[in-house]
Amino acid sequence: MTGGQAYTAKEIAEIMGKSKQAIQKRAKKESWQYVTGNGKGGDHAKYALPALRAEIQRIEEEINLKQADKRRRLVFLKEMEGTR
Repeated sequence: MTGGQAYTAKEIAEIMGKSKQAIQKRAKKESWQYVTGNGKGGDHAKYALPALRAEIQRIEEEINLKQADKRRRLVFLKEMEGTR
């Protein structure tokens, strides 16, 4: 697997509205490429989006949009605190 962002089954599941187990089953069935990461709860697979089908690749855009939305909300809240 080469460069780019990689996501856990849990992260992919949240975006797709599926269970973590469903994503893991699909990844195994379709032989998704992954790297092993270590985090909370021990080792876990992280799947690189370029290795996944086009249907799954849109996840990166959705995650980026959600992160941008969180940043906008934080800026708004900080601005509101400053007006009090």
